[in-house]
Parts: sequence; C-alpha cells; structure tokens
Amino acid sequence: MSTPRRYKDVAYVAERYSLSEWSVYDRARRRTLPFRKHPDSNRLYFLEADLDAFDDGAALEVLKLARGGVVVRPRKAVNGA
Repeated sequence: MSTPRRYKDVAYVAERYSLSEWSVYDRARRRTLPFRKHPDSNRLYFLEADLDAFDDGAALEVLKLARGGVVVRPRKAVNGA
C-alpha cells in the first residue's frame, strides 16, 4: 500500500478546481490560492488540508520567506472570533 503524498502539484489543483494549470499559476501569483514556494525554487506545492480550509471559506495570510520563498495559507482562527 502506498502512502499518499503530502504535497499536491499544480496538475492536481487544476483538476480539483476545473482550472487550467496556467490559471493555477495566475491565482498563486495573485495570492488567491493557498500554496507554498520554497526558497530558491520556482515550483509550487499545495497541502490538501490548506485547500480544504480554503474551500470552507478560510481567509488567507501571506508569509514571505528569505530568497523568494512564499507561504500562502489559511489564517488560523482566533478563539472567540
């Protein structure tokens, strides 16, 4: 039995949202989709849990990392909010 991959790729996200791969890259560029881009890399990575939270209406927060890395993830809910 194989273990599911932790990170999903652009093709997976394009299929999930019925988008072209170009549209996934465009939404990532505009920071309107949760993703990760590791420092010194151009490859985008997506976590299923982040996509699920995004689908449930979670707002996104952007974290800029050194050397061009970026994390766009669902904002954590604050108790009482």
